[in-house]
Amino acid sequence: MKQKIATSLLFISVFFYCLPQPALSKKEDTKQRSSTHLKHSNSLSSNQFIPTTDRFAGGKSVVTLSHHSRDEGEQRYLRVVGEIKAGYSYPWSGIAYLPSGNYQKGVNLSQAHSLEFDAKTSQNTTTLSVLLFEQDNFIPFERTVKLTVQWARHRIKLSDFTNIDRSKISNISLVITETKGNFEFMINNITLINTKIIDNQ
Repeated sequence: MKQKIATSLLFISVFFYCLPQPALSKKEDTKQRSSTHLKHSNSLSSNQFIPTTDRFAGGKSVVTLSHHSRDEGEQRYLRVVGEIKAGYSYPWSGIAYLPSGNYQKGVNLSQAHSLEFDAKTSQNTTTLSVLLFEQDNFIPFERTVKLTVQWARHRIKLSDFTNIDRSKISNISLVITETKGNFEFMINNITLINTKIIDNQ
């Protein structure tokens, strides 16, 4: 079983890394690079996250992203709605963040202490998987959190991801993997704490 899952993850990751990269304008590229300097905390805009599903590897799962105001204020959260469909051995659906803007290039997150975010779900049993991809390593490293129907703050210690080289992280994904059928989760205030991000040349 473990060998089957590992093979599936390898196949998934090959598709991740073979995807064409989105073209950035000169202004966008400059802005993106300027966000990789030393900060105590690095807040990630929800606009930096892109949809990701097993369709990249021939699956059938779907996802839709939309932005909404939180508590009738100016603060906006990302609503992620989708469906995990049968037809692939390791189905997934959710969002992904590429620190360098490129699936094939990692950045140095070795001084990042934790990944934090606010989240909630319309289904009390939803489990959210947090996946870290290491550059040139096709199998992601995973941690999970339980989501509730109320907003809650979650902290993922990056030191808990053992046997991974955090000096070359290429992809951080937050996805649903275990629950087949419709799902919905909302996420906000995504932050890397004590972050020093260094581009790998």
